[in-house]
Amino acid sequence: MKHLPYILPALLLGACGADIQPEEPATPREIHERVLVMDSHLDTPANFSKPDFDILADNPSRIGQVQVDLPKMERGGLDGGFWVIFTPQGPLDEASYEAAKQAAFTRSDDILAMVEAHPDAFELAYTADDAERIVAEGKRIVFQSIENSYP
Repeated sequence: MKHLPYILPALLLGACGADIQPEEPATPREIHERVLVMDSHLDTPANFSKPDFDILADNPSRIGQVQVDLPKMERGGLDGGFWVIFTPQGPLDEASYEAAKQAAFTRSDDILAMVEAHPDAFELAYTADDAERIVAEGKRIVFQSIENSYP
């Protein structure tokens, strides 16, 4: 009985030493396939008004041209992102603020129209739960974000 204080911890430590084989570390590709992959800044809405741009087509991707469209998203495993409503800086007066605000509304409407035109490929998201559901349905996530905050 006097050796119990020494034997009990040894038994407990022995029980903790279960033969657990470590998992193989995941490859970058495995991690990429398992997680939600988002881009925090998609400038693509700036292309929506160009006559030769088609979000469903594999558009030219040379510097200064289209970097994101549906085929590129599929190839790169991009689940979606924050589609930017951009307005450039301008004069600090009421007329310029109003013009910037209207430009922001127009860009937002362009994003909404793209989603509405392609409901099998894209869906607007408002929450993280929306994003998870959208990806589970095989579509791309469209969050809207305002860049520059000028208006």
